[in-house]
Amino acid sequence: SLHLSNTSLEDQLANIGPSFHDKLFELIDKAHLDNKDVWKRANLDRKLFSKIQCNKNYHPKKKTVFALCIALQLNLEESKDLLARADWAFSPSSEVDLIVQKAIIDKHYDIMELNITLFKYTNETLEAKMTSVLHVSTFFKCRFQSDHISFRFIYTDIVIRKDWRNILCTEQF
Repeated sequence: SLHLSNTSLEDQLANIGPSFHDKLFELIDKAHLDNKDVWKRANLDRKLFSKIQCNKNYHPKKKTVFALCIALQLNLEESKDLLARADWAFSPSSEVDLIVQKAIIDKHYDIMELNITLFKYTNETLEAKMTSVLHVSTFFKCRFQSDHISFRFIYTDIVIRKDWRNILCTEQF
């Protein structure tokens, strides 16, 4: 690691580190994973992952990088490094960031469980595909934007065929 105060700007620029794209695919190779495994574990759309793969200058959303950190089971330092390469950082004033950071510290790498926790505390989730299987262990009364539907789930696998962001938890039974 270079000490920036003792290094000329020219030397710093000549020794620039890998981009987000390069570091991501280096981590995927290091984990011996196929790209398909990664985008599925991250619950990302294949087309979005393809954009990241094909465009070396693609700038992902912060939540996309979070999902990739979870999918790759990165530790906190590796996660901070990957976030920084995409011009992001964990914010101490963001509930989403704190929840994701805690999941990484505790090595809780189940994206669905993380999304349930995020939704419970923030009404937000990480990037989710249009069709996702949830393992729901509490009772919810949910409302879709277009109509009102009540759900009662106990350790049930269900398929939601709407974007998670269109689901609002209105009250617990």
